[in-house]
Amino acid sequence: MGNSDMKVPFGHRGNELVGPGDVAENGLACGCVCPGCGATLLTRQGSRRRHFAHYNSPGSPLCVERAIHTAAIHVLLKARRLAVPALVVHVENTAASGIPVVRSSELQAQEIIFFNACEDEVTFSSTGAGTIRIDVVGYYGAKTLLIEIRFTHAVDADKLAKVVQHGHAMIEIDVSSLRFDDKLASLKKCVLDDLENKQWLYHPASASTVQRLTEQVDTEITARDQEYAQKRVEWDRAQAERAAKAALSRQLKQKQIDEAEAKKEAALTARVKAYRNKPVQEKEVDILRWLGVDGPWPEHMRVDHPKNRAFPAPFRLWQAALFHQFIFQKSPRHKIESRRVADWVKQWFGDSSSGGYTCYNGVTAYLEYLSTRGCLDYLDRRYGHASFAIVSNKLHPPLLSQKARRSSSFDLPSPHVIERDLRPFELRWKANWPGYTQVRTAITKRRDCSNAEELRLLYVLFQCRQDLPLPAEFAEMVQHDFLSIQVLVFMRGFGFTEEVRGGCGHVD
Repeated sequence: MGNSDMKVPFGHRGNELVGPGDVAENGLACGCVCPGCGATLLTRQGSRRRHFAHYNSPGSPLCVERAIHTAAIHVLLKARRLAVPALVVHVENTAASGIPVVRSSELQAQEIIFFNACEDEVTFSSTGAGTIRIDVVGYYGAKTLLIEIRFTHAVDADKLAKVVQHGHAMIEIDVSSLRFDDKLASLKKCVLDDLENKQWLYHPASASTVQRLTEQVDTEITARDQEYAQKRVEWDRAQAERAAKAALSRQLKQKQIDEAEAKKEAALTARVKAYRNKPVQEKEVDILRWLGVDGPWPEHMRVDHPKNRAFPAPFRLWQAALFHQFIFQKSPRHKIESRRVADWVKQWFGDSSSGGYTCYNGVTAYLEYLSTRGCLDYLDRRYGHASFAIVSNKLHPPLLSQKARRSSSFDLPSPHVIERDLRPFELRWKANWPGYTQVRTAITKRRDCSNAEELRLLYVLFQCRQDLPLPAEFAEMVQHDFLSIQVLVFMRGFGFTEEVRGGCGHVD
């Protein structure tokens, strides 16, 4: 017959329960038997620990569990005391303001309970609650404590429900971490003194305590919610008052801004009116003084051209004023827009054109001329609204070689002495048109809201190419969002039309 390797944590020696470390003898000399199956045990010294093993018996895992339960019950019955952890019940809820309300009550203080009597393997049975079997029951005073030893299986829900119906407090002691080579003293400490391995499963006062704490929490939450609702009304009222004050403040501020702008606009209007009413001679003296001219009128500020007819004032006046306002002694590389410049010239010198675009074309043409003289750098053009950067902010433009000068529609053999051609001119279609794809690509490269209308205009233009009326009639005929002057600018800008005087050739 061989020896089994089934290790048993405790054994009976006579009427005593001992662990492997409690006996000094080895082998069968220990004189111990298995608490689970009653088989003979022998003591072995393994490579790492000392342990019991069955002799001439295979043993089973049930022997281990029975040994643990038997040892724990033995310790409790003999000591008749138990250290228990505190049991505190918490009830928590959150008020509308987001503040948590917590109430707690201690059902059981941490203490050592001394039992008047202890019984093992006690069975409770009743008609309504059913039958349960408890490992150890301790009695102290008028109270009863049910004690369960946990090694492999915890108390299940069915058994706990029956415990609740019987109405006795229950605590569970977890001994699953006990080492098999420990002495019985280690089991005593684990069962009797340790607190971390004990858990209250039920206390008869828990339900009534939870109900009482819940009522307290609900009462306080109701009070807090009422207080919060009242404060919220006050906060909302204060917020509404602050919003009304802020709105009134904005209105007053906007009114002040509007009044200031109106005063500023009125003052500017008065200044413009007074300036327009000044004699030309006084305006000339003022402009020459502003520019610091001590001599003849600079030739690049008295450039005659047919597009000057957009302004009722002498062209030398608005050209010199434009030069002083936007170029003279301004920061180099500063960007100027022809539209803004034209608006300024129109404001101070008037606008004699009927369509509204001639003045923009006249100012743009003059700015292009200044770019050929080295004063400006031409950046981009979008149908009369060109942009330039200042190159020279001096009174007189730099001297440029004929090769370095850019060509422009304002280039004339003698820009300040021109023979006027008084013959009427008319707008005609050019014989050679630019390609449809070329113009469409140029339109789509620009990023503005007019792209769609211009593309539609381009399509109509090419669709009617074989049977077109005169350009002016076509501009009036086309139905789209552009004004007729914008249609003429579009066709002129892309080279669909040309200006001829008296049928005697192109003069641009």
